[in-house]
Amino acid sequence: MVASLLELRLRGVANRVLRPRSRAEQVTSVLMGLAVIAVVIGIVLLTGFGAETTSELRRTIFVAVGAVVVLAFWLVPFVVRTTGGVEPRAFTAYPIPPRRLAVALAATAVVSGPALLLVLLLIANVVAWAAAGPGPAFAAAGSGVLLLATAVLGSLVAAALASDGIVWRNITGVVAVTIIAVLAPLLLLLDWSVLGLTYLRRIAEALEWTPFGVAWSVPAEVALGEPGLAWLRVGVAVGVLAVLWFAWEGLVRYGATRRARAVDMRAELRLGAFEVLPDTQSGVVAARSVTYWLRDPRYLVPLLMLPIIPAGIVLAFWLAGIPWEFMVWLPIPLVSLLIGWSVHNDVAADGTAFWLHVVASVRGRADRWGRILVPGVIGLVVAVGGGIASAALVDDDRLALPIVGLSICALLVGLGVGSAASALAPYPTVRPGDGPFQQPQGSSRGAGGKQIASLLIAVALCLPVVAAIVTAVAAGSGDFTVAVATAFGLGVVVLVAGVELGALAMRRRAPELLAFTQQN
Repeated sequence: MVASLLELRLRGVANRVLRPRSRAEQVTSVLMGLAVIAVVIGIVLLTGFGAETTSELRRTIFVAVGAVVVLAFWLVPFVVRTTGGVEPRAFTAYPIPPRRLAVALAATAVVSGPALLLVLLLIANVVAWAAAGPGPAFAAAGSGVLLLATAVLGSLVAAALASDGIVWRNITGVVAVTIIAVLAPLLLLLDWSVLGLTYLRRIAEALEWTPFGVAWSVPAEVALGEPGLAWLRVGVAVGVLAVLWFAWEGLVRYGATRRARAVDMRAELRLGAFEVLPDTQSGVVAARSVTYWLRDPRYLVPLLMLPIIPAGIVLAFWLAGIPWEFMVWLPIPLVSLLIGWSVHNDVAADGTAFWLHVVASVRGRADRWGRILVPGVIGLVVAVGGGIASAALVDDDRLALPIVGLSICALLVGLGVGSAASALAPYPTVRPGDGPFQQPQGSSRGAGGKQIASLLIAVALCLPVVAAIVTAVAAGSGDFTVAVATAFGLGVVVLVAGVELGALAMRRRAPELLAFTQQN
């Protein structure tokens, strides 16, 4: 069976490369060919990557680059739906043991363009370490087998998870976008021409004990005369591979044997948040908002990804060598601002359901206050807990109150600006139930400008608090009383003003907003 599946896989890959049916397949074939040529040239050049190159330099380059490559194998299936492979549920009708099927599907997954490029990179790794002696070269070859299996199994597990639910399918896409948005501007500002090797070394140090980077360091430990540490890294890599295999085998068993479950119509129906919150207009709107935040991927996926923002900021600042005393001020206030600003297009997110607000004559003020309940509670927890934790990281309790104050101000300002922008300047968004990466149904012209404008307004309104904090830090007195008082006062004023402005706009523009949501 393994041989048959491999033959089918090879035929399918050959047909797509030699006889591409679409322009996308033609471009992909050309790019893959160029990539193979580039890697082969790199291998030839690595023959001169010889004795004059130190083991530490080899370790830095291959760990930093190789770990990112393996990580890409794990993440890409969440962002881009892969095609060409055979899913386990295609064998539901056949009496094939799940373990044998898992082995066969894993073997066929090795026959792919990305796997070929990884194999070439692993060959380059062996060639580079051959200059250090037969021991490191043999270690590079052995760890290469582990790396290939780890990358392929990781991609299979990711693809299986991504195909089973819209949240899994989009969650890592949001991670990638968030990381790029946070890291790209900072990394572009770094002086790579002078400190590029230092940055690579820091990246390698951060990745060499991760599941996707630990095996790349094995040849370096052998070359440096650390066989015990080399075997420890091999053990960690084998453990990661074992976890991936058991996960893949379980997913194959589940996919190849599951059947559609009968729906139990006798199950008791409950109203969830509608039973807990008061039966007022604001309470009903808040209950529906709770349902959105718990079930709608457009709300849930970005919310789950919010911890990535402070992590990305800390990593970028760490690579740039910025001290913790300056780094601690930014992550939590930024996350709080984004949580509050997340309501800036909630009317458009309602879609056709917005007609309920119009026909039921829901007051604009009730609508605005009801919608900010969930992000307000979440943001308050993040602001207080994150501010205290940030102060604890730098071991300075005096910073807890100003960081919490700045974070709460950012949250309230975001909620106020978002509440006004949602009614004054909505723009097309994806339909309810779709993932955050779906294409909006209506014309999205001007959507980017409205997003940027509302976010910049929120940031600008927080500047007085930032100025008060900078003044207190520059004075060296440690007295943040003025800054904290400014933060709370400004936040409350902007929140109330934004809610009232949004309520007024909803009352006067209800027909226009209803027509907009019907077209969205």
